[in-house]
Amino acid sequence: MLVIVLVVFLGVQQFVLSPAAAVPDLVGSTLDEARAEATDGRWRLNVSEVRRDGTEVDEVLSQDPDPGTDLEAGQPLNVTVSLGQTLVELPDLDELSEEEAEAVITFAGMKLGTVEREYNADIKPGTVMSYSADFLEDGRLPKGSMVDLTVSDGAKPRLIPTGLVGENALTVVAELQELQTEPVVERVQDPSVALNYVVSLDPPEGAQVSPGDTVTVRVSSPRDKVQVPDVVGKSAGQADSELRAVGLTVLGIEGPGGGTVQRTDPEVGTEVPQGTSVRLVTG
Repeated sequence: MLVIVLVVFLGVQQFVLSPAAAVPDLVGSTLDEARAEATDGRWRLNVSEVRRDGTEVDEVLSQDPDPGTDLEAGQPLNVTVSLGQTLVELPDLDELSEEEAEAVITFAGMKLGTVEREYNADIKPGTVMSYSADFLEDGRLPKGSMVDLTVSDGAKPRLIPTGLVGENALTVVAELQELQTEPVVERVQDPSVALNYVVSLDPPEGAQVSPGDTVTVRVSSPRDKVQVPDVVGKSAGQADSELRAVGLTVLGIEGPGGGTVQRTDPEVGTEVPQGTSVRLVTG
């Protein structure tokens, strides 16, 4: 027992009587590095925390005593470390344009992060739908934090259906309106297309459009007057070709399909508007 007491006494005496050591310069080091230095010097490390812009988390900002001061074992070594950047509040960004939101983020001392885009027919294109960041419990975040945005890309584009050219203009206009486009009818003369039927579309069939886009619907309109050609004695097929060549169409055939044309209605030589339908009478 006497030996044990003597060993303990000598250890305590050595600790108490150990020479003081010079305090190193800890400013700019990390908290872990400061702890290691305090352990080596057998000092008591006291840590206080503050937020300061331009610093990193756990960065040593100041110390007491100053570097080079002799400090005996067991004495306090006080350091102030950073909790990171100061905290700021982010204003509401909902319904701002992407450009406005970025300006607000920058003015508040933060940075624009990723910008994702989603189709949304109810929200104007380019408008902020939502935003996110690494907020703290009180709704604030460190200055310089990244703020991510989700921005509306408007309604999802759709395609102009195929098969509209050659259809009745009223049907085509109604179908384009269902796509939420704005059909505009343009009258054109085209002897090969029946009156009030669609000649072409601009943008064309299969093109991608967005709601509100204008689609020009070119519709066959009344043409110049022409004479019904003399197709008497010809087959119904030959008569049909000659009638279409001058901008007329065949309304129907009265009589045997394999016969020849006996007369027409309107009669041969009658002056009629292009696009008029002619009935063939065969025998």
